Amino acid sequence: MPSSLIAPIPTSTSFEQAAGISLATMAVAIAFYHTIGYGMIPPWSTSGEKVGKGKAMVILGGASSVGQYAVQLARLSGFEKIVTNSGVENIEMVKALGADIVLDRKVSGAREFVEAVGEMEVAFVFDAISAPSTQRLGVEILQAVEKRSADSCLVTLHTVHPDHPDPEAVKLGLKEGKENANGKVEIRQVLGLGSQKDLRYLSEPLMGALGGEEGWIAKRKFVPNRVRLVEGGLGSVDEALELNRKGVSGVKVVVRPWDGE
Repeated sequence: MPSSLIAPIPTSTSFEQAAGISLATMAVAIAFYHTIGYGMIPPWSTSGEKVGKGKAMVILGGASSVGQYAVQLARLSGFEKIVTNSGVENIEMVKALGADIVLDRKVSGAREFVEAVGEMEVAFVFDAISAPSTQRLGVEILQAVEKRSADSCLVTLHTVHPDHPDPEAVKLGLKEGKENANGKVEIRQVLGLGSQKDLRYLSEPLMGALGGEEGWIAKRKFVPNRVRLVEGGLGSVDEALELNRKGVSGVKVVVRPWDGE
């Protein structure tokens, strides 16, 4: 690993917590700050500009590993209203991370998001889940909100699904008529690998902002995911994968090396 992509772990943070930070946070950073995503000025910029001032952002999947970091980076970017969804058991946790409104994901559709946003201008929608259903929901939200930025879009994560972006979501975003009075909705997909040379201008300052005793984590401006530990090292990887397959909520599954005892 290049040394420029490594940051000291604050004394307040365990190795297990630190293990889940970089990859998920980098995915959000590319979605938010790279031009292949939304292309905002990052909060570590010396310009001091709070790009989210007076605007709202919608995040789908606020309790997921990526979603939790998206909520926090949205807050650091100065968004005045952050609207997201999660399971009811995680609503208070996501609010504590900085979300203003957290909807119950089982019963909330586009109408509930639109009501939560109100009259505030929506900059963009970030889909931390990126399933076909959430992509379609993101498009529907942007079609229905009262106000949205001229460069608004739906940003999704590139997945292993063969049809990504979802063809139905793309078709829905191109549809003209009363259902899309705000205009067409562009879907942009990102793949968050901070080691790529063309992404170092984001990944290197991001790690500098996060780590050490003067960074965001140590100052509690950025909180690591809660951890679900699986003991046993490489021999327990299948167990950890099975946990993810069955579904975990509000936590990051981390495999801890076997210590021989």
